[in-house]
Amino acid sequence: MRLCSAIIGLLIGIGGLSAQEPLWVIEQEFVKLGKQEVYQNYKKGQLKEAKFPVLALQQIDEMQYIYLIPVRGFEGLGTYFKQTQDTTWDKSLLNFSVESLQLYLEECSFIPQGKESYLAFPFVYFHVFTIDPGYEGAMEKRLKALVQEQRGAGTCFRTWKVIMGADLPKYIVGIFCNSAKEGESLEVISAELKNSLRKESHGMAKVLQELSTLNGKEKI
Repeated sequence: MRLCSAIIGLLIGIGGLSAQEPLWVIEQEFVKLGKQEVYQNYKKGQLKEAKFPVLALQQIDEMQYIYLIPVRGFEGLGTYFKQTQDTTWDKSLLNFSVESLQLYLEECSFIPQGKESYLAFPFVYFHVFTIDPGYEGAMEKRLKALVQEQRGAGTCFRTWKVIMGADLPKYIVGIFCNSAKEGESLEVISAELKNSLRKESHGMAKVLQELSTLNGKEKI
């Protein structure tokens, strides 16, 4: 738990975050070829013991599974670290795994009325934007404007800011949708922000209801 305490102290001291921030962990697990069925069965058993709700995704045409886990603050983050330390993994199933810590930006997210559940849509089309330092304010201003543009019958999207991971500052925008065409149709970045992008990537993932325990209707 020393590592956990050090990380929490770093986030509070440097990141200026309070103890009750809406923190999320994102786990990416890259499964070995031919191990998919065994992995999914193994994961179902493992998730029964999980202390946090989970949204499970599988990237289309990839052997990558993505888990979005709201830990709800620093106390929850400590519990998450302990849980993962106590978990035994069958390493023969994975090539490797990656974890990062995110801050959920509610004001930069738009959820249509009646679609609050994370399981309301079968797919998530996600953007990962790596921007130049100093442009965080402009990025979040654009996302808030996008929320206003979607008022009414708009497209559902949720935004996370990566606060511990590689190549920061970085934002993840997940567009919850019924098809790739619907996900691609939302213009997230404005023309004036294009020059601030250092890197941009996209992907399509399907929601795995059988591995998900997060319904999204509760306040997180």
